[in-house]
Amino acid sequence: MNFEALIKTLESEIEVYGEFLQVEKDKTEIIIEGNVDKLDKIMNTEQAMAMKLNGIEKRRMGIMDGLGLHDKTLREVIAIAENDEGKTRGRLFKIYKELKESTDRLKEVNDYNAILIKSRLDVITGFTEYLESAMSPNPNENKRSKLDNLKTYDKNAKVVPQSKRNDESTIKRRF
Repeated sequence: MNFEALIKTLESEIEVYGEFLQVEKDKTEIIIEGNVDKLDKIMNTEQAMAMKLNGIEKRRMGIMDGLGLHDKTLREVIAIAENDEGKTRGRLFKIYKELKESTDRLKEVNDYNAILIKSRLDVITGFTEYLESAMSPNPNENKRSKLDNLKTYDKNAKVVPQSKRNDESTIKRRF
């Protein structure tokens, strides 16, 4: 079997993952900076890169089908590859390691970005709630509605029925 087309496709996939990783790192800086316009632009770039990766993946799947390997993983392909002095297997294994490292690193940066975005949203939500309560014509009304949303829990973290809510062993918490 000739794996050259597969190798070239996987190498181009690694290259795009490297570009994608740089975009994600740039996105981290933009999230920290809090620039919504730049964030919108970089998300458009991400979408274009995802489409590019999707195209490469389709090409890879077509090549795999052509080689009769449509249901095989890359590790299985490495095991099947001809051992022409270790060149093909060695190249495929190197690609496998690079792909794994790239996707692991991309996931790590992406998870960090998700935490940053959630943190930003929590701050914005808290600030919005504060503004709403400060601008309410009847501040006690807003506080009362928040108190109504409190649930009461017993020591086993079970919701306490309304009739037993004044028991000393209960804890009030908003969810």
